[in-house]
Amino acid sequence: MSEPRFRVVFAGEVANGFGAAAVEQLMMSTFKIPEVQVAQLFSGRPAILKQDLDAAAAEQMRQTFAKIGAIVTVEPMDAATAATLTQLATPPPAPEPQLEPMAASAPPPKLELEDAGDLYAPPRASLERDVELEDGDAHEPQRVSFGRGWSWIADGSRVFGRSIGVWIVTSVLAFFVFLVIGLIPVVNIFAPSLLFPVFGAGLMIACHRLARGGEIAVSDLFAGFSRRPGALIGVGAVYMVGSLVVFGAIFGIMFGSGTYAAMMLGDEQAIESMMAGPTAWLAMLGGMVLLLPLIAMTWFAPALIALHDVPFGRALVWSMVGCFKNFLPFLLYGIVMMVFMAAAAIPLLLGWLVAVPILICSIYVAYRDIYLN
Repeated sequence: MSEPRFRVVFAGEVANGFGAAAVEQLMMSTFKIPEVQVAQLFSGRPAILKQDLDAAAAEQMRQTFAKIGAIVTVEPMDAATAATLTQLATPPPAPEPQLEPMAASAPPPKLELEDAGDLYAPPRASLERDVELEDGDAHEPQRVSFGRGWSWIADGSRVFGRSIGVWIVTSVLAFFVFLVIGLIPVVNIFAPSLLFPVFGAGLMIACHRLARGGEIAVSDLFAGFSRRPGALIGVGAVYMVGSLVVFGAIFGIMFGSGTYAAMMLGDEQAIESMMAGPTAWLAMLGGMVLLLPLIAMTWFAPALIALHDVPFGRALVWSMVGCFKNFLPFLLYGIVMMVFMAAAAIPLLLGWLVAVPILICSIYVAYRDIYLN
């Protein structure tokens, strides 16, 4: 008797805790399925992802799709019902198939999806080649809807939930790394600002691999040192110099209004009066306004450089444009995240062991939303 054969079928169902939009994105990035074909998978009609598999291969494929939140079923091969399903396989390397309108009597389209790689093989985690990190080219920032500001946090929490222990240990390690750097004289003046984008890039690499169904490790914190570290340090230098200019302007305005003289004379009452006056408040408000473009310029730049090799200058510009182009969703995101971080700080800052990794993962989700989708 021949060995039983099985097929893997998907009917658009997603697991609890996963959004359909997030699972669609993961299918496109993890398995390199074109967007038009992913849309077909979520059309409500059952579709065969792979058939003629033995039991072990079918179960492996089911488990791989389960990691990204897609519920697939393993069915025995049954010729009587095969005609009711739309069969999908792997896309040819050449142009994507063009689906033409079909007559009602015609059979459903058969999209050949073979051989861009084994659909159910686990994604590779090596950083040796760019292609293993890249997910197509990043494009100019696009505008997304206001509600995406909340979705970035919600989807980021799901990315965090796939490897909670590693994220917490990594966050603690990052804290101690910067604590040690902060204790080194002279170095602690400039090193934190210069190195922050490098470590941030490592965390973006970890998010990228995890979102594609791979595994992450604590050592990913240092992965940015192998991904154009010079450009990443340059991002830190831009922020450091820019912030020095901004804060220098703030203090210059305050000193010019008499505070400096009061400080030199030790007149505490005059200093307190000046700090509470309108000039000081206007200076600080102006400084905050000047800091916004600087923060926006460096917010997504590490991810653009490390994940998709975007040139240094373009990464800074795209980062700033992406933030200001999505001012409304970022406003919602900022309000919710500030409340979340404040609440997490109440139990002796222990909540930050969860809040900080979710913040990191939410930045990655926003990056994908604005530059990849």
